[in-house]
Amino acid sequence: MLLALRSECQAVVCVVDRDGDPDRLKAMAAEAANRNSYTDRLEVVCGQAVESGEAWVLADRRALAKVLALGEDEVRRVVPSGSPEKLKQSSGKPEKRSKDLLAKVARLAHEDDSLDLRERVVAEADLEVLERECPLGFAPFALALRETLNE
Repeated sequence: MLLALRSECQAVVCVVDRDGDPDRLKAMAAEAANRNSYTDRLEVVCGQAVESGEAWVLADRRALAKVLALGEDEVRRVVPSGSPEKLKQSSGKPEKRSKDLLAKVARLAHEDDSLDLRERVVAEADLEVLERECPLGFAPFALALRETLNE
């Protein structure tokens, strides 16, 4: 937060994976609420991807296909229908492992799963699709952003 103040930011956004810990968001929000005279000038918004951040990247299959220059049908053959919030890397089923699915669809386009790829997909994503496909994580995060930053 001090770095954000030095950079003259008005807000700090913190996002974590739930990774099976239902209390992770509450703990992060409580820590963010512990402000001092420096940080009370910043707005803080906390969010939680359920179960992993890959859910938000996999949620808009159209955006993923566009960024990778693939057909949507190619992406849908790799990324299962249904909520990406049910995917997690620790799943006993390979078809439910979020990181592996993202890497697999990236390989179709001869790319690697990377931060750059994730940023391009999220920049292309339709926020309404993310809210609809990720109602437990992205939807409340988007609402908190709107309420906090559009005052």
